[in-house]
Amino acid sequence: LGHTTNTQSLPFAAAEKSPVAKQGQTTTNLQYLLQPPKSKPPKRRPPPVQLSVMTGDLENLPIPGTFIGYTKESCIFRILGADQISKLPKHTYIGFNRRSGIVETTNAWILFVNFGQRSNDNINTDTSSSSANLFNQFICGGRQLNFSVKPTRTTEKSLIDYYSVYSVEKDFETVQINNHRDTEKAILLFARPSTRTKYVFCGECECKHVSTCTDGMDEKTVDMLLELMDFSKCVGQADYIHAFGQSNL
Repeated sequence: LGHTTNTQSLPFAAAEKSPVAKQGQTTTNLQYLLQPPKSKPPKRRPPPVQLSVMTGDLENLPIPGTFIGYTKESCIFRILGADQISKLPKHTYIGFNRRSGIVETTNAWILFVNFGQRSNDNINTDTSSSSANLFNQFICGGRQLNFSVKPTRTTEKSLIDYYSVYSVEKDFETVQINNHRDTEKAILLFARPSTRTKYVFCGECECKHVSTCTDGMDEKTVDMLLELMDFSKCVGQADYIHAFGQSNL
């Protein structure tokens, strides 16, 4: 009768020289198999650094009218500046509502507009954004933007409250714009013709007018009339022309 060697009962040196291993079978690191697996320390992602407590580097903004990136993160990083990003704790990330078309820093509101490509009406049809299907339109040859928001959403209401004396009970009437000359936050605009293209930095905007209305579903919206303060710089950039053509000139 053949003799079967129990390799597990042998010392490891002897086990590696056993007839079982010599018969062409794959030699296994028995020591590794017999040892209990080492438990790895849990990988806990550091808590995010909230964007709302960070300060934009407004002295070193991107050139108006130039492509920035496909994601909101890439745009936000450019506003915060490389120096501030490099000082973030290792493996952390910036916390903000990635579905919102409005995000906030301590000194700026950052707006994201995705224009649909159905005809040339510049309707925001980005279904990935909480501002989807709101009517956002360049007017006055691109010098102004009609930007619609819903005050029922926290971040958007915060923007409206900052720039106007607003109450959700008001309807179909113009509301008074507050004077924030000493502590006013900047309004920075990023726009793109579709979700398949990069965002273009359109520079700083000034809120000229705030009014309330109702949309087709009787849900109140607020229209902000924004003037592009850097429009003349935008139209001098090839990226801006490539993204929006001549229709806004």
